[in-house]
Amino acid sequence: ISACLVGSEMCIRDSCGIAQQTHHARITLDMSPGIVASAPPVAVRVTLIRTDTRAELLQDLDVANSAARLAGRFSREVREQNVGALIARLTESITGMLDLRQRAADQSFLRYRLREVNHDSRVVVPEVLWDFCSDTALVTRAVRSVPLSDAKALRAHGLDPAQLIATWIEVFFETALGEGVFHAGLEAAGAAVSIEPDTFGALVLDGDSP
Repeated sequence: ISACLVGSEMCIRDSCGIAQQTHHARITLDMSPGIVASAPPVAVRVTLIRTDTRAELLQDLDVANSAARLAGRFSREVREQNVGALIARLTESITGMLDLRQRAADQSFLRYRLREVNHDSRVVVPEVLWDFCSDTALVTRAVRSVPLSDAKALRAHGLDPAQLIATWIEVFFETALGEGVFHAGLEAAGAAVSIEPDTFGALVLDGDSP
């Protein structure tokens, strides 16, 4: 499968302290030479990890690891608190966050669990377009949405903010306790509601909110 970029709009955001760029674009999937002209463009969301920021973070972690080893030679307290192990765990966690293939896999699994296994229509997890993903790029189908915090916009679309907040609370705890997943897209500040016809009123869990 190949694709042709037919238009894009870029916005830059900072998520979880890791600088990343989010692009909104439309692509035409080249499935077959005979149907390219009739295939409508697909709206997508492209999340990119800034390679310069990733390099800086990894360098900082190396420095922290070296500092922990050095401090451990001279400080009994540092050895007792096992600071080196804490730095190693932090490095593993951040390295995973910086690899968008892991985020894509997590999103695909969550989509499968909520959609195919639980048949949960309260939540929509955008489809991952794996052919365009890499360790620094995550491409998913875009879902038009409005912020859960924007009561005026919700009412303008005929949605009840109070009912959506009640649904958000249910989904937040069921996803965390039932599926063992905490998704930043369910944080109050970042929660969004779909206004797409086929998923209207569902909470949206995007991949750039790990």
